[in-house]
Amino acid sequence: MPKNRIIYFGILVTAGAALLWIGAVFLATIKDVLIYFGAAGVLMIVMGVILEARKGRASTDSENQG
Repeated sequence: MPKNRIIYFGILVTAGAALLWIGAVFLATIKDVLIYFGAAGVLMIVMGVILEARKGRASTDSENQG
């Protein structure tokens, strides 16, 4: 780590700018697909809720019978 704070903060700003630029380039290439990723995530949440509801109902039914 450099002793001079100006060099240190210069490195941080340069690295941050480079990472933001890489992120922007990556986002430009996948932005058309992001809506499908979002829809898939919502679908997985809904399916998980349905499966949990079925599992909860099945365990409640078996407890009532026994």
